Amino acid sequence: MALNKKYAGIQDAFIAMFPPPPVNGLGTIGGFKLQIEDRAGLGYEALNDATKAFMTAMQKAPEIAGVFSSFQVNVPQLFADIDRTKALQLGVPVTEVFNTLQIYLGSYYVNDFNKFGRTYSVYVQADAPFRARADDIRQLKVRSSSGDMVPLSALLKVRQSAGPERAIRYNGCLSSDINAAAAPGYSSGQAQEAATRIAAETLPPGFAFEWTDLTYQEFIAGNSGIWVFPLAILLVFLVLAALYESLALPLSIIMIPLNAKTWTIVGHVIPLGESVPVDRLDSCFGNDREVRIRGVDNRSHRLEGTRREFDRDCRLSGAHHRFCLGRCEVTPDDAELGGSGQTSDIITSRRRSGDRHLPPSGRRPDRIAEQQDL
Repeated sequence: MALNKKYAGIQDAFIAMFPPPPVNGLGTIGGFKLQIEDRAGLGYEALNDATKAFMTAMQKAPEIAGVFSSFQVNVPQLFADIDRTKALQLGVPVTEVFNTLQIYLGSYYVNDFNKFGRTYSVYVQADAPFRARADDIRQLKVRSSSGDMVPLSALLKVRQSAGPERAIRYNGCLSSDINAAAAPGYSSGQAQEAATRIAAETLPPGFAFEWTDLTYQEFIAGNSGIWVFPLAILLVFLVLAALYESLALPLSIIMIPLNAKTWTIVGHVIPLGESVPVDRLDSCFGNDREVRIRGVDNRSHRLEGTRREFDRDCRLSGAHHRFCLGRCEVTPDDAELGGSGQTSDIITSRRRSGDRHLPPSGRRPDRIAEQQDL
């Protein structure tokens, strides 16, 4: 969007940046597109004013970004004003005047011919040096009904003008196209609702808008995905039931994505605890060997270390501490603490880190705190 603002200052060309289509090959640009229709036939000037007012209001909406239109009415043109009365007096049909302008200035298809194993098309057109200026139009001649050649300078006047580059019609009405996209933080549905609201507020009487391209297809589809997805699952179930001749086996196959999603979430949580630093575990659980040497109660030491750690930065790594506090040993020496006489694995992070303070394999610390006491 910043590039659009930067390129907007270029007067010699129209430059716009737009996102790619959501589906490659389906559409030309992303976002949404609509057409402003002149249903009352008020002309290009009124259509241009309505389009500019609508675009100005859209640019102020926070839900919409990247608003641009290819519709322009200030393209330099030459206007040929034909004197129809004089053409009738000279016996020149007006249709012959238009045909002459089309053939010399535009082109006219004649036929095809085959040569060298290929098919070539024949078009009639004046050479470029003879149709480059406005004065060249006056040099053209048209045949009258009597067979005489009449110069166009006697039938028309050429003057400078401005108008649209292309005459766009949508549903039979003069129209202008507008492209836009959803602003960051907003969905396409919110942006389209904002555009609908702005159109109702800004478009004058005689004008209306309609969605087109992929946006029109989206509105036709509506919320069909809500019931299409369950029907697709039902179709898969029926096909698998017919294939395996069982109603229970297809259920186990359909439930595979659900199980995969559940254990994927668990797999994201476990590495958080596995990555806890050893010094943080020491502050939570204490150093068993040093505590026994000093004669300090191991349980009290761990409680105090846990409180200090919580006060310092437990808010930033609460998930790590919850994981640490949930993987403690329970030894037979903790009878008064409700020990079960069984032990779980040493905390994985400390075992893998090679902490020298851990007891040798097969030995258990004298005291350990339960998760409930912490």
